[in-house]
Amino acid sequence: METKKGLTIIEFAAENFMKLKAVRIRPDGANMVVLSGKNGAGKSSILNAIMAVVDKAALKKQGITKLLREGQERGFVKIDLGDIIAKLTLTERGEYLTVENKEGMAFKSPAGVMDRLRGMISFDPLAFAKMDAKKQKDILLGLVDVGIDLDVHDKERARIFDERTNVGRKRDELKGKLADLPNLPADLPENEVPLSSVSEERRQLEAVKAENDTRRKEYSDLKERYQSTKYQHEAARLEWEQIEAQIKELRGKQDVLFQKGQHLAKEVQKIEESGKGLKAAVDALVDPDFSILDTRLEEIEQTNQAVREKNRREHIRQEANLANISYVRMTDELSTLDKKKTDALAAAKFPVEGLGFNAEGITFNGLPLDHASDGEKLTVSVAIGMALNPELRVLWFNHGEMLDSDNWAIIEKLAGSEEYQVWAERMSEDPSVGIHIVDGEISGEVANG
Repeated sequence: METKKGLTIIEFAAENFMKLKAVRIRPDGANMVVLSGKNGAGKSSILNAIMAVVDKAALKKQGITKLLREGQERGFVKIDLGDIIAKLTLTERGEYLTVENKEGMAFKSPAGVMDRLRGMISFDPLAFAKMDAKKQKDILLGLVDVGIDLDVHDKERARIFDERTNVGRKRDELKGKLADLPNLPADLPENEVPLSSVSEERRQLEAVKAENDTRRKEYSDLKERYQSTKYQHEAARLEWEQIEAQIKELRGKQDVLFQKGQHLAKEVQKIEESGKGLKAAVDALVDPDFSILDTRLEEIEQTNQAVREKNRREHIRQEANLANISYVRMTDELSTLDKKKTDALAAAKFPVEGLGFNAEGITFNGLPLDHASDGEKLTVSVAIGMALNPELRVLWFNHGEMLDSDNWAIIEKLAGSEEYQVWAERMSEDPSVGIHIVDGEISGEVANG
């Protein structure tokens, strides 16, 4: 079996670090280093001591700044990784880190050496499980090369999906409009019927009607003149009779009136003769019948309205077809993008089989990681933690008492198969469980995990 390259803790030693008095642990190749004891015994101080050497900044982010045990002037934490030995010296004035190779040669930048060794989640897989989905996804994306920028891919897919949704909504709206339109006769003409020919015919008929109205008015005016003239003639006759007795005195006036009467009589006769002919012509007048043309115009307008409705229906149908073409095209684009992502994820090498991505975060067996069982979440978190720490093959678990026997079995199996070293605390008063810590020191003989 090929041994996987990487560093593990050969020996851990600490004095006067937080709650620790003097502790020295040699795992002797064990994959599991279980730290047991009561609350406050110093279990967490051992894990914090490892973190202080590997990533002191992360420890301070947790609010842990006082590292030297209360009442002591000096202390240290020393981790022997085989090829590298790191030592954090504690004084009342502060701390300083030194890193040497196994020959005792000191590195000029000890912090830089540890930075290159540690992983992204400070070696605690449970910290990964508590992260939000986006941060988990970012960490896994940094670990796995899928060959494409998934953020750009997901944004492009979301853009096309939203655009397709709008096109689909418009397509469905146009289809709804088509369904609401009334049925039209199949023999409708393609274009509207012109009104010009019928309009010209009506204009001619209106001209005939206007001429008839003019003739009627002429006759009416002549009739009025006839009545007026006839009245005048009668008045003149009466006046002539009245003054006949005065003829001697009024002879001259009589002659004038006689002559006038003669003239008016002729005028009356003339008007009567003219009126008889005009009346006959007026009586013979026949007005044109507009009803037929009006009916034809109404029928044409109904036809034209139907043609317009037909054209509107065709326009909506064409728009709906274009929208459907765009919808199908965008669906194909989405399928292409989905296949590209599926192929990229299938070709990528994940720490655990079944891992993947979606827009929100990490998936496991096609479902969001939140939907996985506690055991599956733990498996994923531990596997990612191991993949993130290929050089320093050490993981640790704070609050190991939260893990049940199945969880411990998962961790132990992964540690063995991946040749990792796991340090975990476990609250227990039984001194036979792991390395039992009492009041900052190891109780009895050191039991290897």
